[in-house]
Amino acid sequence: KYDNNKTSEDIKDGKSPSGNNNFAVMDPQNTPLKVQANFMSKVNTTLQIGLISLGIAGEIPFVVISPELITSLCWITAGTTITSS
Repeated sequence: KYDNNKTSEDIKDGKSPSGNNNFAVMDPQNTPLKVQANFMSKVNTTLQIGLISLGIAGEIPFVVISPELITSLCWITAGTTITSS
């Protein structure tokens, strides 16, 4: 049963509503998390956007894109996808 009389201090101290201390509380304001993409992930994203752009541009009349270019870019993008993970 949940006790509505619990204060925020009780929760911060790690006391559960039932009175057991069986859960942890992580305060995002006091626990700085830094997420940063590595260089290979940025290269991968650029290649993916370029590949899609070329695919769309190839559908425009009078725009000729070499199939070898698309195939090569697909393999390079696949390689950077695997590498960036």
